Amino acid sequence: SSIFAKFTIDGHSGILRVKPGETLDYETTPTHFVTVVAKDGGGKYKGKHQVLTSTATVTVNVLDAQDMPPSFVGTPYFGYIYEVSVPGSEIYTVSAKDGDQGNPNPIYYSIVNGSDGVFDINSTSGCISLSTHPSMLKNELYEIKVKASEVGPNSQPLDYDITTVTIRVVDLNNHPPTFYGENGPQSKFEVTMYEHPPAGEILRGFKITVNDSDQGANAKFKLRLVGPSRVLRVVPQTVLNEAQVTIIVEDASGIDYEKGPTLSFKLLAVEIDTPERFSATADILINLLDTNDNVPIFTSEYYIARVPENSPGGSSVVAVTVSPLLIKICFSQTK
Repeated sequence: SSIFAKFTIDGHSGILRVKPGETLDYETTPTHFVTVVAKDGGGKYKGKHQVLTSTATVTVNVLDAQDMPPSFVGTPYFGYIYEVSVPGSEIYTVSAKDGDQGNPNPIYYSIVNGSDGVFDINSTSGCISLSTHPSMLKNELYEIKVKASEVGPNSQPLDYDITTVTIRVVDLNNHPPTFYGENGPQSKFEVTMYEHPPAGEILRGFKITVNDSDQGANAKFKLRLVGPSRVLRVVPQTVLNEAQVTIIVEDASGIDYEKGPTLSFKLLAVEIDTPERFSATADILINLLDTNDNVPIFTSEYYIARVPENSPGGSSVVAVTVSPLLIKICFSQTK
């Protein structure tokens, strides 16, 4: 069998040896059990030739030698930094073991590269920590090369293993969208303008900025204008972080003083991809100025008046209404 192929024994001295060309590997088989048979020279017993034997089991324990490098366990490694983290916060702990488990050496951890000066590692525990405030980080993703080295009896470096730790800076969605005017946060914007502006005109009286100070998907939101249908439109419709809000006339017929001296809208900003769906609302108020755009109109197509023959000059004959005017026609008598 394969077990016996590993060993040979001297038939006279009884010395057990490893068979030439074979090796013992602690990592594969740390213990071997070998059965040894001892036979005598034989002889006649009760008229028959007999050989007497005895067996014994030899347990061979293989001693581990330092022939295996260390290796990281539990890879791949991913760590996260949150904006509420502080210097000294633990990010991730790596772990490596000496491949020679029967006689392991201690492991020493170090960062080879990729830390960008903002990460430290505990040389004995393998704990990676942040050494600065998250606001000082320049990247959203770091790939750190970590080295695990065996340390020999005289503190000499021996075999080592290197792995990558991927660390991502994670933004918390803790800021809603906010509308700003020229002097800071503002929730109502008002403008006064003449009726019937041309379609496509930008309402320049509004100075509106919208901002979400989170990062990435947490700062992506949509803008929407709620009010009289298709009268105005807002651009942009999708915002990442910050934008100047532009309001444009779409249907000028809806901006008519005679239909109403004021127009009211709600400007909405709603986050798109966040579970919180934070939002903000601002009131948009337009005060219209009347223009001379309507001709006078008689309220009736014809008028009948009767005047007594003896009426003095200056007597009222009929009142004619011309929207929006009232005209009084008086009788004038000529001698």
